[in-house]
Amino acid sequence: MKKIDEEKIMTIIEDTNNFDGLLKSDDVRTGFISGETFKNKPVQYSVVDGLAIFEGCIVLGTVEEMEQKTAAILAGEDIEEDEASRGVFIPGKQFRWPNGIVPYEIDPSLPKQERVRDAIAHWQQNTIIRFVQRTNSNANQHPNYIRFRPGNGCSSRVGMQGGEQHITLGDGCSTGAAVHEIGHALGLWHEQSREDRDRHIQIHWQNIESSHVHNFNQHITDGDDHASYDYDSIMHYGATAFSKNGQPTITTVSPGKSIGQRKSLSRGDIDTIHFLYQGTTSQSRPYTIRQGDTLFIIAERELKDGNRWREIMKTLNGGSFTEQEAGNLQPGQVVYLPLN
Repeated sequence: MKKIDEEKIMTIIEDTNNFDGLLKSDDVRTGFISGETFKNKPVQYSVVDGLAIFEGCIVLGTVEEMEQKTAAILAGEDIEEDEASRGVFIPGKQFRWPNGIVPYEIDPSLPKQERVRDAIAHWQQNTIIRFVQRTNSNANQHPNYIRFRPGNGCSSRVGMQGGEQHITLGDGCSTGAAVHEIGHALGLWHEQSREDRDRHIQIHWQNIESSHVHNFNQHITDGDDHASYDYDSIMHYGATAFSKNGQPTITTVSPGKSIGQRKSLSRGDIDTIHFLYQGTTSQSRPYTIRQGDTLFIIAERELKDGNRWREIMKTLNGGSFTEQEAGNLQPGQVVYLPLN
């Protein structure tokens, strides 16, 4: 994934434990998922508490929903696109949160609620995504929202689903795990499921629990991948995920690379979210301030659609900025920006 030089990532100050939060079950079934470039693709999922769990923490739906859809597909019935696509990353606007704003609720029974608040703060400090707490007074304005609730393991659906959707956090789920699950809810898939993964990692099938081999299948099409492979992604499995013997299930092709961290978003994670949500949010973007005094500042930011730069034209309270187009400037060029 692309490096974002203009952003300094705020790191979660937390000592995460060895609990990976991956949901496991010997009850493995086959269902179908669809995306923008594929339809009715068979996948295997685990049955956990009545939910169809994909890749250990992605909720495809309830088992009942999956079985009904599977039966309909096998019977040759036509499945509506919005129904067939639920629970899988689709780079379409209907699966993104409008304006990059994510309404949420926290179930009162969820223990250690600071995990959620700290995870939300981490996303807001490092990305253009903004969260708003849903209350009785604003509920009508936010019909689509995330509810953080207690349960087994750590899990989430992928992308905005419509209505209430859940992020489940078990007692052992860390703040970093909450950041990971929010990433799914925003539309991020697991990094190791990329089509190009075999150039970057090796899967050790002999070390994987037999009932969980399906969690290492590749399901993302080329259109879903963004930029280059990111070992540092918070969305990457750990080296011993679903191991049956404590030995690695994943090793990196590049020697010495660490995978599976749950400390903070990587620069690649941030770049991917900005790629998905660029143009959908009115929030100000981060800029690099190159020079400044009481009369002017020089600032710039690389655009994602080419080698041009967009300049800040005004300053506001606290050093935040609104942005306007300042012509098609080339990389390295700067403009003098008068302060009001």
